[in-house]
Amino acid sequence: MSRRTNPKAIGQHVSALIAAGGANVATVAAAADMDAPGLLARLNGECEFTVRELARVGGFLRLSTSALLPGGTA
Repeated sequence: MSRRTNPKAIGQHVSALIAAGGANVATVAAAADMDAPGLLARLNGECEFTVRELARVGGFLRLSTSALLPGGTA
């Protein structure tokens, strides 16, 4: 991502949104055209999400990309 935000904070926020939506990592990964280990690495803050990945996860969760960022709005 071009904006410098803590990958761990984003991962934790996205993880909480996935849980709140009642989904699991494997389902979200498949819907976002990602592999589950790659999504888990991003959720754990081990690597950064790309904007495209966030958009696909947000699309599955029916949330805007900005809502997936800590402090973002739907």
